[in-house]
Amino acid sequence: MSKTGSISLQVLRDNPVEEGETNAQVVDALEAALNVNDDALIPQAAKRLAEQLDSITLARDGAADKESEVENARYNVYTTLLAAVQQVPADHEAHRRFALVLHDLAGLDGHPTWKGLEGFAICNRDAWNDPSLSFEPVKDPEAYEKWCNLNAFVATLLSTGAISWRELPIWELRDGLEESLEELSQENKDTRVVVATLWIKHTGNFIWEQALSGKLEDLDETDSRMLRAGELYHGQPGYSRDRWDFWKKRLGELRSQVSESRSSAVDEAIGAMTELEGKN
Repeated sequence: MSKTGSISLQVLRDNPVEEGETNAQVVDALEAALNVNDDALIPQAAKRLAEQLDSITLARDGAADKESEVENARYNVYTTLLAAVQQVPADHEAHRRFALVLHDLAGLDGHPTWKGLEGFAICNRDAWNDPSLSFEPVKDPEAYEKWCNLNAFVATLLSTGAISWRELPIWELRDGLEESLEELSQENKDTRVVVATLWIKHTGNFIWEQALSGKLEDLDETDSRMLRAGELYHGQPGYSRDRWDFWKKRLGELRSQVSESRSSAVDEAIGAMTELEGKN
């Protein structure tokens, strides 16, 4: 069951991601959108967010390079947004509603800066830093929790259709389920597995539909490399029913290797996969 309750972004006011007086306004706008507490209010919240962000980011007239000005402003907003969702617990209802707000924002007419969430992929790529892959000591004590929160949000956003980053589920399922975790610390191991379960939980339908295509994907060299298998899975790159079955089996094997507090996430993911299989 998802958590509820208000979300505070005060930490981003106290420690701004981007400098400047507009940062607090962006944080205020995002905080309001994260606290929408009724699905019926989502379209209204998306329109309000678009208006607020336009007012904040397009306020400067006479810029020498208007296009560059818009790109920079959009990048700053998305960078702050990605920092904001990292403050939301992975199992909080706010992820789902905020993802729907962004889905509607991306489709609004009259707000071209946010149309199709242009530029969001670049910002997300810059934020996509798995602490369990770091060769350096992790200095932020909340880094692992923030990483899980970010994955929960992006997976949820993918499930809305607002983005189409089909490589991300495979990347995280590969890291968590297709690579050997024996050499990792318990915290790194737990994080890899939990992130994999979050992708199954939040975008399992998408993954299952891709797996059910029934044929090996016709991938070019770039896609084959991007969607390649990990060391423990010996199948083809891309989505397939065989790979899905491997992931499910591997989750069962890893259940006894994660911390007891994380085992319920594994059980939930396996249950979700079984439920999806039963619908066909």
